[in-house]
Amino acid sequence: LTTPVPAGADTILVRDGVALLSARASAREVACGDSLAVVCRWTPAGPAPSPQPLKATVRLDALEAPGRGSALSKVIRKAAEALGAPSYRHRVDWIPTGNRLPADRWVPGRAVPDTVVIRPSCDLAPGRYALTVTINRLPHMPNHRLKDYLSDDDLYSGPAVDTLLVRR
Repeated sequence: LTTPVPAGADTILVRDGVALLSARASAREVACGDSLAVVCRWTPAGPAPSPQPLKATVRLDALEAPGRGSALSKVIRKAAEALGAPSYRHRVDWIPTGNRLPADRWVPGRAVPDTVVIRPSCDLAPGRYALTVTINRLPHMPNHRLKDYLSDDDLYSGPAVDTLLVRR
């Protein structure tokens, strides 16, 4: 069920005609085999949301990953992972509300609740992770930019909404 958006409510992200009002994780720590629910609240960012399909992304990004912050961060991280290092990133994509309430039917001024459950990969390195959430209107096979291949700050990057500890 949708709820009214309070007047003057802040947004975490506005992209492709949609605003992310809030996002929170169901736990502060997660380990291999655990389930983590991420609860989001979306709303239209304008008067008429597009009927094009949306894809939301939640990602765990290691705050101590090799090369983090450098221009070639993705290349450095992937090279370390290829040489046997544990994984430093986990991503899950989903369609908001499971498409039970498509975005073009969202009512301006109303918040749409949405929950995605993720099960972090067992090969994630232990440590602190930023939990990020973003949303995009993407074709089945998007045309990526060069930056998307080289930098961890890519098409699927979103604002950090929480920080988690990944345990062994």
